[in-house]
Amino acid sequence: MNIGIIVYSQTGNTLSVAKKLKEALEKAGHAAVIDRVKAVASSERVKLEYSPDLSPYDAVIFASPVQAFSLAPAMKLYLAQLSGLEGKKAACFVTQQLKKAWLG
Repeated sequence: MNIGIIVYSQTGNTLSVAKKLKEALEKAGHAAVIDRVKAVASSERVKLEYSPDLSPYDAVIFASPVQAFSLAPAMKLYLAQLSGLEGKKAACFVTQQLKKAWLG
């Protein structure tokens, strides 16, 4: 199966998890590609610089950090502009980084 791992990562934490997932998928016999959502943010809004094309993939996995108790704005914007996932399997994961272990 050809799997696209669509990642938005600011600090590299989410990307590092995606790389481990890619390795595991390849060991299981799948073709996996990491494709990154790229965005720039101003104080008022987020603008996408690059939006991955999902057409080459049989399945997609969306990966993003949690920001302010919600999905990162760049990934929200990317998902909102998708036309559909007809005929594709889809999954997702999120990451969060908290400065103090007792926060989560």
